[in-house]
Amino acid sequence: MSQKTEAVGDTEQDDWYFDLAKPIVKFVVAVGVIVTLWWLVENVQAAQEVTVPLPGTAETITMAGVISSVLTVILMIAIVAFAASFGRILHDGTDISVLESISKLAGLGIAIIFAYWMFDWVIDEEHFSQYAAQYDIAFLIAGIVVVGWLGLVVYSNVDEIVEALG
Repeated sequence: MSQKTEAVGDTEQDDWYFDLAKPIVKFVVAVGVIVTLWWLVENVQAAQEVTVPLPGTAETITMAGVISSVLTVILMIAIVAFAASFGRILHDGTDISVLESISKLAGLGIAIIFAYWMFDWVIDEEHFSQYAAQYDIAFLIAGIVVVGWLGLVVYSNVDEIVEALG
């Protein structure tokens, strides 16, 4: 009888791992495609030469900048969506409720890092280089808020995490 119970437990554990692997594989494929497209847009000379006027200003923006921005927003949405689904699966599989919040906040932090890296065309010498310090400060403040919130969530739930792991 105990052998049958162990087999059912093993099956449930395997299902949990499978449920955990599905969003990871989807996420890796999506990020690979988005980052590859972003790299192509940034390195195709024609996309750098075609410009579009910015509404209300005399400034222009390259098509590479427009497409890069759209891809960056899509990537940020993918990261946040993945973190939410991953956290939900972790919460369901481990019964540690705080893992969902930790996953969401970590995803948001990673999305901010990618956005900082991928939106840097905004402050190149052709566009708004005079605002480079403000660009850095805006992302620094966003990062401090997210990491601070993440730290607060982990700190206030240390007991629950330790009990569940121990």
